[in-house]
Amino acid sequence: MNDKKRIIILLGIWLLLLVTAFLASRFHRTERLEVCSDFQTIQKRGYIRAGILQNTTDYYVENGTIKGFHYELVELFAKRFDLHTQYIVFDSYWDSFYALMTGKVDLLAMDLNDNLRLETFFLLTQPHSYSSHVLVQHKNRMLVDKDFNILPGNDEEPDKPFLLAVDALSGFYQDALYLSRRLNTSHMQLSFMEMPDMDDMLYLVNTKEIDMTIASHKVARSSTVFYRHLDYSVTLTDKQPLHWAVNKANVSLQLPLNEWLDSLSKTRYYAILFEKYYSPTSKNKQYQAMLANNAISLYDDLIKKYAKIHHIDWRLVAAVIYQESRFNSRATGKGGSYGLMQIMPGTAVRLGMKNPHAVESQIYYGCKYLGNLKKIYSTEGVHSIDLYKFVLAAYNAGSCHIDDARLLAKKKRYNPNKWQDVEQMLLKLSDKKYTRNVKLNCGNYN
Repeated sequence: MNDKKRIIILLGIWLLLLVTAFLASRFHRTERLEVCSDFQTIQKRGYIRAGILQNTTDYYVENGTIKGFHYELVELFAKRFDLHTQYIVFDSYWDSFYALMTGKVDLLAMDLNDNLRLETFFLLTQPHSYSSHVLVQHKNRMLVDKDFNILPGNDEEPDKPFLLAVDALSGFYQDALYLSRRLNTSHMQLSFMEMPDMDDMLYLVNTKEIDMTIASHKVARSSTVFYRHLDYSVTLTDKQPLHWAVNKANVSLQLPLNEWLDSLSKTRYYAILFEKYYSPTSKNKQYQAMLANNAISLYDDLIKKYAKIHHIDWRLVAAVIYQESRFNSRATGKGGSYGLMQIMPGTAVRLGMKNPHAVESQIYYGCKYLGNLKKIYSTEGVHSIDLYKFVLAAYNAGSCHIDDARLLAKKKRYNPNKWQDVEQMLLKLSDKKYTRNVKLNCGNYN
């Protein structure tokens, strides 16, 4: 079946649904009212039923705990009105729409665009968030640029038509039709699929099984922690409002949802929640990526590369980064330390560090500093058993302090190359009884 026939069939189905909805509203209004629970009924029974999609932003289970942007929003709303929650997780938009129309759920908590199809059947709430629509392509096979010029494919089959796939019932099918008309090329093939799980669509682009899809900017951006070959630089729309939906007859539920969403969106907590699930640099998103990729961090490749150059165990470097910044490249600390490895400005200067705010630079020079410390203490006779204890102590407390503790250990006839002895002297550096007549490198500790 060609694409034109598919489009005609889809339009025919929606026309049939429109007619059905009109007849139902005219001749069976009483029955329709009975299939949805108004807000007063919901409050009396003590729980609200939410339809939700399972993916890495909306609703998912991690280590036995339910998480998700829409999940947490529903929980907050329920808590506000002293309600319990029940969730039905759907595999398709059609199933979720049907469930709302027949009263199996009270609301759909998901990203829904305001369009004629949805507004015909449902009441949409105040926007819960905003996001533009973007064209998602593989970085190594860019087919459309920001100005909507068609680029030559770099495949083995340059004349092969490229495939743009979107879910037939999503808010992106209109963008796909618009893009097809704008490009006006026979080289683009449209495919309308029933696949609401955007993760699956993005996976197919990342593995080159399809050439392009369309997604909201916030989802495409957050998904780059899982799919590193995605490009979403081609913007198709301005920021679009995204809504929840309730039954067409359920104004009594729409009103409290609207008031609550409007007030919540102005709070700092909402901003934190949005950042948690949609920022690729958030701790939550990075932890998801680590679990998905069976990796220690998003930076494993760079850590392995530069740890090997400087003769440091890469797992030790990853542990240092976790301890120093929790893998946050924008982290700052006391004294001006910054980045993944919390390098001090003075140390950065001594190392000849360039572009200190770049992730790769932070990892390279952090590994270099660890490698230098390892070389110094190894050369000075520190045994391999204690070597990394000296290295990590110097990295954390500053090599100057460790050198003073070693100097003090030597003066007191302890072994300056044995960590157990040096550790004791570290605690004595501020004691005048021990440091009297000892010239320390770091000055006065009192």
